[in-house]
Amino acid sequence: MRRSNNSLASLSSTGKDWLLLTYDQAVIPTKIVIFETFKPGAISQVEVLDQNGNSTTVYRATPTIVKQCPYTLEIDVEGVSVPVRSVRVTIDQSSHAGWNEIDAVQLIGVTQ
Repeated sequence: MRRSNNSLASLSSTGKDWLLLTYDQAVIPTKIVIFETFKPGAISQVEVLDQNGNSTTVYRATPTIVKQCPYTLEIDVEGVSVPVRSVRVTIDQSSHAGWNEIDAVQLIGVTQ
């Protein structure tokens, strides 16, 4: 990933890449909000990782160009009952024209 202005983007505009975010506070997740600021729609998978590094997929989609920009992808998280501190966002730009840029990823949940 590379920084473009104040957003994050992959090194290549035509491949697959991922972004791993780790937060200070572990939470049982209820929602993930991803703010896409350029060429939205390339996010193909979102996972949460528990404190042991085990991952659970909470979102999977075929990349589709979204005309609305900026765009907010809101993911309701269900079925995860353990605290997580990390979110991995996979971006697939192989059929997407140009870089998908992410400005922020918000992890919302309940503390224990």
